[in-house]
Amino acid sequence: MRVSSNPLYSILGVALLVSACAAQPELPERVADDPQEYSCYPVVDDRIFFDLDSAELRVDAIDAIKRVVDFLSASPVDELLLEGHADSRGSEDYNLTLGSRRAEAAQEAMIALGFPAERSRIVSYGEYRPAVFGEGHDAWAQNRRVVFVFGNYLEKIPEIHCGDG
Repeated sequence: MRVSSNPLYSILGVALLVSACAAQPELPERVADDPQEYSCYPVVDDRIFFDLDSAELRVDAIDAIKRVVDFLSASPVDELLLEGHADSRGSEDYNLTLGSRRAEAAQEAMIALGFPAERSRIVSYGEYRPAVFGEGHDAWAQNRRVVFVFGNYLEKIPEIHCGDG
């Protein structure tokens, strides 16, 4: 390989490097230095899982629903969408109905825990929005779920305050 010693190429290379660096976006002045600073924000599950051909809430699902209700009670989120899902086994109608029954079961549990019914709605996607593609018990287990979609959460983040703030 031949390397050119022409000074014009060197100048051109430096100019390109400088312009590429100048085009980089500026980093924010302050990034969270202390992870404890945001410890007042709860960790909330965004999905619960179900057994095969079942809309019955498991113990781990009930615990997750309690955490979601606690979070929503203290947050500015206006509404919650509960998406019901099923794995790829079963007919289209069966899976859509099963997804709906799963979302309804989660919604009923939330209402029983004091979450206002008018702040939530449900939809079923059946097998049409899998979390994991493929066949087999692991994939099917992850697709039998309800996903909690928090309505306007991103719009409301600036309004969330911890403690006295």
